[in-house]
Amino acid sequence: MISSLLVLFVKNTLTAFVTAYFGVTGMTFFTLYLASLGDTMTKLMTYVPFSFMRAIFTSGQQFFSLREALVLFAWTLFLLLFAPTIYEKRAFV
Repeated sequence: MISSLLVLFVKNTLTAFVTAYFGVTGMTFFTLYLASLGDTMTKLMTYVPFSFMRAIFTSGQQFFSLREALVLFAWTLFLLLFAPTIYEKRAFV
C-alpha cells in the first residue's frame, strides 16, 4: 500500500521501486535505532509495523501475533482512508 502511494507521488516506476526497496530497509533500521533509545520509545515503536514486517520476510516466520495483526490492520485502514485524498489531488478520480 505504501509503495502504491509512492508511485502516485513519484510518477516514475523505477524511481518509485528503488525508493520503496531502500526506503523500507532504511525505515527498518531507523525504527530499530529508535527502539534502542529507551523504554518509552520501545513501547511506542511496537505500534510501527516496519520492524516485525521485515522479520516476517527475512526469517520466514509464517504467522503474526494478535497484536501485530491488529497493528497491521490499523495501519492498513489508515492508509486506505488516506488514499482517496491522494487520488483526488493527483487527478486520478
